[in-house]
Amino acid sequence: MPDTTVSPFWATGLASWIEARDDIRAGLQLVLDGVGPTTVVALRAHGGADRDHGFYLDADTIDATTEWAIGKSRSECNLYFQLNQPKGRLKKKAGKQDIAAIRAGAFVDYDAKAGRSLDHMQASLLRLPLRPSIVIASGGGFQPIWLFPAPMPATDELVRRVEALTEQMIRSAEKACGGKLDNVFNIDRILRLPFSTNFPGKTKIAEGRTVCLSGILHMAVAP
Repeated sequence: MPDTTVSPFWATGLASWIEARDDIRAGLQLVLDGVGPTTVVALRAHGGADRDHGFYLDADTIDATTEWAIGKSRSECNLYFQLNQPKGRLKKKAGKQDIAAIRAGAFVDYDAKAGRSLDHMQASLLRLPLRPSIVIASGGGFQPIWLFPAPMPATDELVRRVEALTEQMIRSAEKACGGKLDNVFNIDRILRLPFSTNFPGKTKIAEGRTVCLSGILHMAVAP
């Protein structure tokens, strides 16, 4: 286990806490304000076809997206959002060819598994080399995101550089938490919608996971 008494400069004096609740509208507004217009994706927890699995979110569609997303959640679908900016008003999960602009320089799936507790993962986030712009509390771990000041066109060169940077951040995050993490760095990655319900699939249920709420990890100066 790593030495958790030493934190990087940015984390000195900071404490962290999770805000998790059932408020899909607030989660959509947070994504819209913090990330930008994007595609919201619904995936069934236990598999199976779903013809209507995507909805485009912007200021004009947030009411309709909320109604759609609540209905999907009631059907035990997990809700996600496209981190990087899709082309047009996409109503399905994007592939790499569907990404128009890069919003994030890096992201990490920082999951509590392989014997690592959620408390340990939360504490070790303060050991990351750079402070994240946003940290989603997915219910099974965390998803720290490092956003660019503004989106940049998804050229082949930028995509290669961003995916390489994300791989580097994954290695740094593994040092911070003391274990292996999922090596996911593709620019078309979807992330958990904050303030939605996390429905575990059969494999995760067998591992002891239960239905829980997602949210946001806050970081601030300790009182």
